[in-house]
Amino acid sequence: MRLIGFILAACIVLAVVRAVVLALIILMGGALIVGAFTKPRETFALIAVVMFAGLVENHPLTLLVAISAIVVVGVVMASREGQ
Repeated sequence: MRLIGFILAACIVLAVVRAVVLALIILMGGALIVGAFTKPRETFALIAVVMFAGLVENHPLTLLVAISAIVVVGVVMASREGQ
């Protein structure tokens, strides 16, 4: 009977944690929407940094290829402007 009580308490604690996490996700989404209207440059820079960090962590080779392609295109465009 005591084990069932512990399991029930753990389920209640996990349900509360889940509700808190969901509330934080909703709050962050609202903050991003408000930020996009009030300070769009900073908000989109934050989103870009978070996406960059996610790419570094999950797909490092793909990120290196993408950065290399961007650098090559930049160098080619810069050399064409000089002509």
